[in-house]
Amino acid sequence: MEEIDELLHSIAAACRFSSPAVRNSVGKRPADKELSLGRLYQRVSARDAKWLTRLILKNYEPVVLDPRLVCASYHPLLPTVLKVQDDLTVAGRILDTLKRDRTVTGKSELSEYLKPTLGVKIGRQTWFKGRSIKHCLSMVQGRISCEEKMDGEYCQIHIDLSKGFHCIQIFSKSGKDSTRDRMALHEYVSSLSFLSSH
Repeated sequence: MEEIDELLHSIAAACRFSSPAVRNSVGKRPADKELSLGRLYQRVSARDAKWLTRLILKNYEPVVLDPRLVCASYHPLLPTVLKVQDDLTVAGRILDTLKRDRTVTGKSELSEYLKPTLGVKIGRQTWFKGRSIKHCLSMVQGRISCEEKMDGEYCQIHIDLSKGFHCIQIFSKSGKDSTRDRMALHEYVSSLSFLSSH
């Protein structure tokens, strides 16, 4: 698993769509991404190759794992932490602090330690695609919110005016830092924000 993770990370580091942190994290990048993956596939059985493909595609169907259940099996408070700090590294540091302080026993005490932070993506709510209002109502019980899907894409934008002109950070739906990919939009909005603050 560590070898697969290392290979996929090095491939991601060579991709221009990856965040600057990922691109700068690997010194040696594979010269040929397909060849690197091919060598890995040659070493595994057909059954393992099937699961490796599912791992790469992030699609384990027909096996469906609830991320909250997986996270809760690691630490009962991890799903709650990830709702506010959707970054495993940051969430791990928070849980480490809680372990040292030993003051948090449940979600009510957690609020003191858990605050949104600029530069760390906030976990997004669960969304379901509905074909009609009737279909929406059949999917859930209780109170729900429905909205028509307009053209466009989901993103989360963090604005830190203390950084001056480069004050905007954009996260994609998958949680990746997409600031560099949206540089034209970023520079336009940054100039507006910078001008309005002066």
